[in-house]
Amino acid sequence: MRVNIGEHNLDKSYVFYLTETRKSGELVVKDPLTCKEYKAICHHYLKLMAQALLDGKVVNLGAYLGELQVSKKPINLDNLPFDYGEFHRTGLKIKLLNEHTDGFRMRFLWRKKKCLVKGKRPYCFQPSRGLSRALAQTLKATPNSHTQYSQVH
Repeated sequence: MRVNIGEHNLDKSYVFYLTETRKSGELVVKDPLTCKEYKAICHHYLKLMAQALLDGKVVNLGAYLGELQVSKKPINLDNLPFDYGEFHRTGLKIKLLNEHTDGFRMRFLWRKKKCLVKGKRPYCFQPSRGLSRALAQTLKATPNSHTQYSQVH
């Protein structure tokens, strides 16, 4: 599974790390990390976080930023899309039922109730395509894997 992180953001984060290791001109950390080591640690941490989400765990983001989890919600049968390939072949509108999830739809949920940041309402968690595809592969590969996720009302 690939976790997409903007390298530009990690470069800025590394510069911030370096400024925090040198307070008022003197070295606070005895041996600061190199940029390559810092990026490797960040990538590994995000992979562990993504795997915890896929395993059905609730991930606390720390620093009062809330929690992330995968949640399931029952599918509304009236609003299901139909199979366009089948429609073009036969002319019949057959709805896609998500039979591998027993009538549930999965999504990533950012619980902002514990987030103490002001102005959080317009923000949302948008998972990378790789993480979304990993969730779909997990659901299709393992029968009844949807039971490990909590249901949202």
